[in-house]
Amino acid sequence: YEFDSTKTQYDYTIRNFASQEALDDFFAYPKKHQYYDTNVDIELGDSFITFQTCVRNQDTKRLIVVAKQIEE
Repeated sequence: YEFDSTKTQYDYTIRNFASQEALDDFFAYPKKHQYYDTNVDIELGDSFITFQTCVRNQDTKRLIVVAKQIEE
């Protein structure tokens, strides 16, 4: 999803969640703004990583990618 720091107070760097509800609240913004629906849910205890990169010529925007570790 694309994140513009001038338009929201959302903190995409949070990593500790006390409950499933806190985790669901955290992921409500990315789910609402996602480019692709992968049908993968993240639950308390799952491992995930967040990547961020700049959006060309736009200092306040970031492209955010969240990936969940899936065991096979």
